[in-house]
Amino acid sequence: MATTKLTRTETAGNRQIWTFSAWVKRGTITTTDGQYLFSSSDGSNNYNYLQINPSDQLRYLDYTSGNNSNKITTQLFRDCAAYYHIVCAVDTTDGVAEDRVKLYVNGERITAFGTNVNHGASDNTEMNVNTYTMSIGSDQTSSGGQYWVGLMSNVAFVDGTALAPTEFGETDSTSGIWKFKAPGGGITWGTNGFWLKGENSAALGTDSSGETNTLTTSGSPTQSIDTPSNVYCALNTAVRHQGTISHANTRYDNGGSSWYGVPSTFGFEKGKWFYEYKCTTITSWSQVGLMSSKPAGGYNDIYSTYVGDNSGGVALNSGNGDIYQNGSSGTTWFSGGLSAGDIIGVAIDADNSKIYFSKDGVWGNSSDPVAGTNGQTLDSNFTDYKPYLPCFSVNNFVIDVNFGTGYFGSTAVSSAGTSSTDDDSVWEFDCPTGYYGINTKNINTYG
Repeated sequence: MATTKLTRTETAGNRQIWTFSAWVKRGTITTTDGQYLFSSSDGSNNYNYLQINPSDQLRYLDYTSGNNSNKITTQLFRDCAAYYHIVCAVDTTDGVAEDRVKLYVNGERITAFGTNVNHGASDNTEMNVNTYTMSIGSDQTSSGGQYWVGLMSNVAFVDGTALAPTEFGETDSTSGIWKFKAPGGGITWGTNGFWLKGENSAALGTDSSGETNTLTTSGSPTQSIDTPSNVYCALNTAVRHQGTISHANTRYDNGGSSWYGVPSTFGFEKGKWFYEYKCTTITSWSQVGLMSSKPAGGYNDIYSTYVGDNSGGVALNSGNGDIYQNGSSGTTWFSGGLSAGDIIGVAIDADNSKIYFSKDGVWGNSSDPVAGTNGQTLDSNFTDYKPYLPCFSVNNFVIDVNFGTGYFGSTAVSSAGTSSTDDDSVWEFDCPTGYYGINTKNINTYG
């Protein structure tokens, strides 16, 4: 959400009992600002909020000239590859002080807190207060400017009931993974309640609870097809890296004169896969392609070098259009190299150990990934060390990666190329038949 938010002016509701639920995917790890899931405030010194703080802990705070309740977990939340389902259930009328605020992550209640100040009996929280502003994805205090950085899906607020996480999620009977479940029809949403659907729903902020408590958007947030039901690949901020990763972990910006690299969040051992990247700003060079999980020379070693320089790495070099593999340059795929605005398609045939590159929809080296002709062969440094991961190195360069969500940075694709059957991915240029976007749905089906 970056510098965007959704807001609504509250009316008088139940200040003692309520529930907040959201599926969230972090976009970055920061040590400066807290990342707010929600806040309710008069815009001054009275507020209630839930955030992941600069130390990556989940924090609930209710404040009126002092901390009415302040709970900070010892558990850290640093995963930027998957969604967390976070539920905050408040009932200050509960006779057990510790049960007046219950925090759940992925269906499990959190019980370990480094700071643990509980509400007093029957406290009125700074929630559901007439004329207060509720903000999703930012703080709403006078200082302002602290936002959720990443994605949010299926945000729900229930005024007047403290609910269990099983109203919004359930355990998959096969995988054992906590997964999204649509809120049931038996929920009484209350005066200020709302449900913001996340599955390609109507306009952002639209309330689907039946209470018509629609929120107002600010800062032009964009809607993503990356949801808890189908998580898309992204750049992996959890590994050591330099440069700036932004736009839901799909933009890599290095304005310096050194090489820095980063792998993706998802890998694969078999199947046929596709992604696109845009040469957004060119000052020097980039190398983009694929890395093996080779113990020495694999994706862990691209922190300060370029992909094709490594043993177990293959990439297209933007400067001369050559393929680099294991530190050596080979075939020229695009004579003269790449230019600003070029969109490169990368097709990876893990079953036959081949990689292909296209520029603006035209496959280089007279190759055809569908027919399997003239692809770059992956050597034994790949085939002996799986899984493979898309990897990216930039040197005074900005790239925007589209793993299938249909955006380069904050700009939607313009031409909407075709996808393979049963793949919801959105491309600028046609995806080769039989190749798929890198997301959990496709990996479970075709990987």
